[in-house]
Amino acid sequence: MTYYLTENALGFFLFKQGTLDETSLTETKVLKEFQNFNAFKKVVSLEASHLFHGHNVAWETLYEVREGSLPAALTTFLKKHMAVKKNANLIVEEKNLAVLIAQKLKLKVSVPEYAIEIFRGIRLHIAKFVSGTGENFDEVRVSRANLGIGHAFARHCIQFDEKRQDKPIINAHSLLELMDKNLNIFAMRIKESYGWHFPELTKLITDNETYIKFVSRIGNKENVNRIPFEELSELVGGDEIANDIVERVKSSTGNTLSEVDQESIINFCNYVLGHFDFKRELQTYLLSEMEKVAPNLTALLGETVGAKLLTHAGGLNNLSKLPASTIQILGAEKALFRALKKKGNTPKYGLLYNSTFIGRADTGEKGKVSRMLSNKCAMAARLDCFLVKPTDKFGSKFKDLMEEKLVTPGEFEAGRKNIEMMEELVEEMTRDGEYVEDLGKRVKDQ
Repeated sequence: MTYYLTENALGFFLFKQGTLDETSLTETKVLKEFQNFNAFKKVVSLEASHLFHGHNVAWETLYEVREGSLPAALTTFLKKHMAVKKNANLIVEEKNLAVLIAQKLKLKVSVPEYAIEIFRGIRLHIAKFVSGTGENFDEVRVSRANLGIGHAFARHCIQFDEKRQDKPIINAHSLLELMDKNLNIFAMRIKESYGWHFPELTKLITDNETYIKFVSRIGNKENVNRIPFEELSELVGGDEIANDIVERVKSSTGNTLSEVDQESIINFCNYVLGHFDFKRELQTYLLSEMEKVAPNLTALLGETVGAKLLTHAGGLNNLSKLPASTIQILGAEKALFRALKKKGNTPKYGLLYNSTFIGRADTGEKGKVSRMLSNKCAMAARLDCFLVKPTDKFGSKFKDLMEEKLVTPGEFEAGRKNIEMMEELVEEMTRDGEYVEDLGKRVKDQ
């Protein structure tokens, strides 16, 4: 005897198969007859049901099914109605659920293709089947219950889906780039204003933040001799620079600085230093988010270059769909089309030029290194997007492979292959229980 198990916002339902010619389910005439309840109830009949007591219970139970575990309510329901039936075949809609039931309850479970039309008919007439049991259900009530559960699942997926969290990464990276431009402009204005008073300082302190800290702390150059030398050395980053500053103050050709101008410049310096602090916090936030959303890409490239690729591609999902050849020239589209138009040499790299691997490669080998790096970026992005259990071990191995290639320039074809490294890592992670092949194996109550 064959039974069909289905679930919706109302509960779990077990249907018993009646008269059915499985080979005729592809015929249009038969499928049209399923639209009629009187005709369809000859095909299946409601054997048993377990109704949920409220929306919260329905959500929690169905969420367990979605996450690949067997709810206690469903286990009890099947033990009560299926365990006593010998040689019974249970048909379900999802393969993962079939695996769980077969493993835990030792039942004969299958997912045949022809059952799709049967389940479609059950969903269409479920209100009439349940009403026949004495429950007060109509199609409107069933539709509203399913709609409510659908909204609950949608809200949860949007809220907790890590693949959606690449949008904050894109925003954070875009803000960082904008802050870099603004800070450079602010530093230029401060150097221009303070340069009239102490022009020699620009060549002595090249770092913008250190320069602004010095101006904010000292103000008038004559105050250099009024603070301890140790504090000055720590402020400018070394005794040698501090000594140069003290000597240059004595022979500076700058103008005098009025108290009004000094107060104005110091206030602006404090304002800009606040931006530097916020930039560091934003950089820390970007690193933490990248390690959560794209751990392999971050381990391979670092959070800054990885975020550049994510931003340019429009998200992790989009990046995972791009071939390695496209990732290689991301950010160099204008140069590519210009080269194609003029029939010149196409660019060898785009945003990947910011990677340390390409910077360390010899001039003649940069193209090969860029091609290898883009290949590993493509695999890392796909692993980050589709791994059930996120990890950065693949990205770390990819980075080790790139380091090996750079050690032996000119012999890029030598060494381990990607597939060899990945097979070894998968075996190691499987032994440690860290690798999950599919959702059906992620069972909570083993």
